[in-house]
Amino acid sequence: MLSNLAEILVSLAFVVLLALKLDPLDLLMPNKVQMSILALLVAAAGLYAGILFRQKARDEREALHLYRASRFAYVAGVALLVLAIVVQSFRGGADPWLFYILAGMVIVKLAILIWSRIRN
Repeated sequence: MLSNLAEILVSLAFVVLLALKLDPLDLLMPNKVQMSILALLVAAAGLYAGILFRQKARDEREALHLYRASRFAYVAGVALLVLAIVVQSFRGGADPWLFYILAGMVIVKLAILIWSRIRN
């Protein structure tokens, strides 16, 4: 239960820091504040990644839950990146980093799938 609470808290902190860094209302104009939030965002991303890699299923039910959560997160990530590419393309040009991230996600998924099939 404690690891689930830590995962929830780190996930919420990560999302809050993302929202603060985006700063849609221009409330955090000072550069020092933005850089501090960026540093906290990087730290929260590291903690979040650490929690994700530490997850281990204790039984088949938990393994299925982790599998489903990972699969839906991946599909949501791909869908949101494609949506961002479409929206930015209609606005006059998409940021190339969106393409790099999407390609990276697909390549890593394919590489891990191939590696897993060879290994097992």
